[in-house]
Amino acid sequence: ENDDEEDDEDEDDEEEEETKPAAAASAQSKLRAKRAKARAATEASERARQEEIEMQSMLLSNRKRKDLKLVVRGQSKQKNWVRRMEAKRDAIEEQDEAAKTASNKAAKKPA
Repeated sequence: ENDDEEDDEDEDDEEEEETKPAAAASAQSKLRAKRAKARAATEASERARQEEIEMQSMLLSNRKRKDLKLVVRGQSKQKNWVRRMEAKRDAIEEQDEAAKTASNKAAKKPA
């Protein structure tokens, strides 16, 4: 009977030794899964952050483009205004010139 009990104890020891590596492997796989999950979450948040940065950059460039359009539009309006004023000035100068020549002709004619 003693031999049978020792054999049973040996079998129990063997089972414990077999379960230890299995438990360690299970714990390792759980740890790997946690790490993979954490890495995936980190990568996802990094991607989201990068997309947000790109979106902000695009919005900023659109705003700059709009501002530039407004500046260009303002400059063209200013140029048009300057052209109109120059045209008015030229027209007034032509009228003055015509009035001078008319008065000179009238002064030259003998009365």
